[in-house]
Amino acid sequence: MIICIPVFNVFGFLNLRREFPDGRDLNRMFPGFLNGSLASQFAYRFTKEIAPKVDYVIDFHSGGADRSNFPQIRCVIKEKKTLKLAQVFNAPFILNSDYISKSVRDTIRNLGKTILLFEGGKSNDLDEDVISCGVEGAVNVMKYLGLQNGDLQLKQTPVVIPKAQWLRASNSGMFQLRVANGSWVVKKQILGEITDPYGGYEKKVLAPFDCYVFCVNTAPMVHKGDALFHVSLETDKLNSDLISSDYLVE
Repeated sequence: MIICIPVFNVFGFLNLRREFPDGRDLNRMFPGFLNGSLASQFAYRFTKEIAPKVDYVIDFHSGGADRSNFPQIRCVIKEKKTLKLAQVFNAPFILNSDYISKSVRDTIRNLGKTILLFEGGKSNDLDEDVISCGVEGAVNVMKYLGLQNGDLQLKQTPVVIPKAQWLRASNSGMFQLRVANGSWVVKKQILGEITDPYGGYEKKVLAPFDCYVFCVNTAPMVHKGDALFHVSLETDKLNSDLISSDYLVE
């Protein structure tokens, strides 16, 4: 059985806002309470009525606050079963990401189930490449679990990122992006520029080391301290032979 929830945060979808009408972030309200806030009650219903019926979950997210994510799967890479599904999903990047307390991902893990978090694109934007990656990845996982027929479509060997960091704005001003999202850059390569509207300064944002860029800020104006680029600190290539279609889930 497959349970599909096209829109989880219905209120956020209708209002074009992450917050629930009660001002709370749904993804920080799990497992919820029967008589709590609106967001808490919503989380409680999912935890009690839907989560127990499933064995595997894929949670689809996009970037927020003008940040655009290159298609990626987030998981705890030391969990072999979860990492295997991340490989099968076959997004360009697999990012090591710890569980966040009171999130749906943490709740699913606490129930003894397996969950992947897909990140791609940004809020209020439909990117065909990101959508295709998400759909194809979900179909791959279903084929791998025996829920769909056919061979896995493995287009790439995902780059694994065990550690990452944000590069932040040193100044406020107009921001111009100078690098393609998802690209490999070398130390001192120009990633972007921050300029004063009055011509007082022009600050170049340089890569501090060789790395992948897998999330970029697309805002025309930024403030000092804003996250501009999410970059890899460490990378690894997994053996694509390990994700053949005849490999069985343990």
